[in-house]
Amino acid sequence: GAKHSLMFRLMGEQNDLSNGQFSNTTSFFGKYEFSKEFANFKDLEFIGGVSGMGTYSNANIYEASGSNKNNATNVSLYLQLEKTFMKTITLQVGFRGEYYDLNKTEAYTVPLLRTSLNFKLMQETYLRVSYGQGTRFPTIAERYISTNLGAIGVFDNPDLQPESGWNAEIGLKQGIKFAKFYGYIDIAGFLQEY
Repeated sequence: GAKHSLMFRLMGEQNDLSNGQFSNTTSFFGKYEFSKEFANFKDLEFIGGVSGMGTYSNANIYEASGSNKNNATNVSLYLQLEKTFMKTITLQVGFRGEYYDLNKTEAYTVPLLRTSLNFKLMQETYLRVSYGQGTRFPTIAERYISTNLGAIGVFDNPDLQPESGWNAEIGLKQGIKFAKFYGYIDIAGFLQEY
């Protein structure tokens, strides 16, 4: 009754740019996920996993960091529980912990929350509400690129900080039937702040 998923990706990139500039990057990604529906707790599903990404760069266009060699690491641990009550209400609660390190000099640890409720109000009428948090860390290029494209200069931004935010949604979905055709009308409102 359990499901395991394991994924890996490796990518290499080599760029020879104008003015003797170069960028050689190797990136890898790995993810393990486990999910299981628990028979002892009717309609309870657990999803959990870990993922990681590493980027190693040797590029003189990123010399603003103080070196041609730069690296970034991002590791996350996540879990989510989903439970259905009385076949009409579905609750999802999820947590994600993110760790990010740039050049082993600057590290961030961020906890994130995600939750949603779905209500079956009537036959083919559903109400949903959700809330989620997110974060995005600056890339090596965003922080340290320094180059030019003819008369246009591209400048480093070493003080760039991670972005974080949240979003919320409320929505109503109604099933409709017309002759032999079935469909849905879905109305939703969103609010996002970052």
